[in-house]
Amino acid sequence: MKDVKDMSRRTFMGSVGKGVLFSLVVSYVMLTASTGTGILASELGAINISGTDHDPRIEGIQAVAQEEVSWLLEYVAGSQEIQPGGRIRIKLDRFHESRSSQIQTSNPAGLGYVTASTDGSCTLRCWTDSLKLVHIQILDLPLREGEKVFVVIGDTSQGSKGYRVGANSGRAIVAPLAEDWSFSPRIFQVAIAKAPSSNYIVLEDDSASFEVISAGPSCLELFVPSMARRGEPQRAVIRLTDKFGNLVESFAGFVALSSSDPGVVTALTPQDCGHKVLDDVVFNTLGLQTVRASVCGTSIWAESNPVECFSTMPDNVLFWGDLHGHTQLSDGRQTPDELFVYSRDISNLDFQASTDHTYHPPRARWVEDQTKPKVEEYNQPGVFSTILACEWSQFESSPDRYGHRNVYYRSMNGFFPASYFGDYDHADELFAALENYQAIVVPHHASWVNHPMLWEYHSPKLQRLAEIYSIHGLSEYQGNVRPVSGQVEGHNVQDALAMGHKLGIICSSDSHLTRPGLTTSFDIKNYRAGLVAVYAEENSREAIWDALYRRHCYGTTGERIILDFKINGSVMGSELALKTDTHPELYVKAIGTDILDTVEIVKGYIGRVLPFPTVHQVSPGTNALEFTWTDPAPSSDCFYYVRVTQADGEMAWSSPIWVSPSMRIRNITRDKSTGDVTIRWGCLPHRLYSVYYKDGMEDSWHLAQTDIPSSVSGEIEWTDDGTLTGTHPSAVPTRLYNVRADG
Repeated sequence: MKDVKDMSRRTFMGSVGKGVLFSLVVSYVMLTASTGTGILASELGAINISGTDHDPRIEGIQAVAQEEVSWLLEYVAGSQEIQPGGRIRIKLDRFHESRSSQIQTSNPAGLGYVTASTDGSCTLRCWTDSLKLVHIQILDLPLREGEKVFVVIGDTSQGSKGYRVGANSGRAIVAPLAEDWSFSPRIFQVAIAKAPSSNYIVLEDDSASFEVISAGPSCLELFVPSMARRGEPQRAVIRLTDKFGNLVESFAGFVALSSSDPGVVTALTPQDCGHKVLDDVVFNTLGLQTVRASVCGTSIWAESNPVECFSTMPDNVLFWGDLHGHTQLSDGRQTPDELFVYSRDISNLDFQASTDHTYHPPRARWVEDQTKPKVEEYNQPGVFSTILACEWSQFESSPDRYGHRNVYYRSMNGFFPASYFGDYDHADELFAALENYQAIVVPHHASWVNHPMLWEYHSPKLQRLAEIYSIHGLSEYQGNVRPVSGQVEGHNVQDALAMGHKLGIICSSDSHLTRPGLTTSFDIKNYRAGLVAVYAEENSREAIWDALYRRHCYGTTGERIILDFKINGSVMGSELALKTDTHPELYVKAIGTDILDTVEIVKGYIGRVLPFPTVHQVSPGTNALEFTWTDPAPSSDCFYYVRVTQADGEMAWSSPIWVSPSMRIRNITRDKSTGDVTIRWGCLPHRLYSVYYKDGMEDSWHLAQTDIPSSVSGEIEWTDDGTLTGTHPSAVPTRLYNVRADG
């Protein structure tokens, strides 16, 4: 504790060493409404933030990302004096503090050293805590009207270099909070408790926020579509950032582009704010292409993600997106507008979802009301697709926790289910509520110690995918190369697959910086953001959702790696029935953004020991690979997926393809009087069988009956009378049947 009773403001205005003491004087505009205690907030005093070396009329504080600075906060007591035992509390902006120094009062020479003093007669006690709060308590005498308390954050007078600001550029903002919500605005928030038993009263105003600006240019990035038609103009985006991923908005210079076509030069002006959309990039040469960009007069350059140039586009085109981004509607940093604009115009993504937390019912309704108009506003079929989504999640303190699961709707006909204090606190209640909606439920950070996924709660109809990777890390199997924090065994995605859950694989960001597609790791966690890729007929909300539902998708750690995976012609995410004597033929194509280190085929079984083995591996040493491999083991009840690892450590995972032995159906007969259909097939001893059906041209098979034991006679008979299939076969024009050996 530092007890300074006779230090004036002028003393603080002197030199503070290597730190930068800002000169801004910002007066909080006090609230004049009643605080509920009979005290007007204006009666509690005012706060100034000030410094010495610059014009005190400047409105706003600026610091370069990761710069060491000092701030002087001056509190002037109001007519409601603070009694002994009363407190002043100062909260620093949360998300600006990513990678910032910890505030502390124990080491005068360390970063983030905080001191407090007064020109009044009282004695102060100052301390900090891990939530970036500064606490100042009045000890012996009251702090009277007009007396001042001086707080220096990053006090350099005793050897500290100051306070290191966060890595992420932007202005601290006040979130548009729901009236019933208790999250604190993210600014320099000052609150006063005038007596030991008093509650805090917040003195807040957005004018006190500070701005972090980018450091110098360090990284140039260029994003192009993964598939292009020869001769057609393509949309590309150039992005220039500092080493922390902040756009260098003040940059003005030239960027040279070259590809298989004659080189072009484009300019970046300050009006471009560090990025530029190019709508006229044309590929005239078939095959694999890239575009190279370089900042003229510097050594900064980049090569785009690979693009395949076709004379005729395939039926299903590869699109990129981020399905997990947070905004200030919950615990993200920027608005939904900024989320969608960043995704579309700065990261050149094809689709995006805003997935804010819902929490309790009033909050869920408010988030839904704020989100829906923005999802509809930014949806541009053929250009950029937005998907209505939310995150069903529970706090660590919740008595029952079932893991975090995102909900994605095919249309705007969807609602945001609250995750506690409502009707959908249990995972089964969530599934029941979504039963009549076109919705997909996606678990994420499954093995994170704070929110381990309870895989026993599952819906085959709704829970079609798993987010295997995000900024939280990887939940593929226990002990994988990028584990989530405190990885909990038994809760990984491979555990779910071993339970028989048929889950496609995606990755996304779970970004709280509201910067989807950012390739640096300066978010709230240590890993860079992931991306999801889908093979869809077109770039529309419905087509993207359909591709996700069919599991025609894969995920990466953020690089736009092209990955194609088929078994006997069936694409990733399929369920494939093969005759028992058939050897599955696996086709893999991988085109990386760097040298491909390994391309692995992983084979899994229900109920088998984890992790699943790699049954085939290729180490090409090139950035492109295409091969076919036939499993020497004949068809069995199993599944396969592909894992790609580049030389730079970036990765990709395909969705699995499930293979089941298919038995030859000997005959099918229909009873003319009832319409019942009877199926007979030959069986192998000591096996269990399942019957599947689909009506007309449906994409997926439906399970009719499972665990049918083999017979001594070597033949099984099963009748479809509508009891197990749900619909009598006489009620549909065409019904197809498939029989598989399951065990």
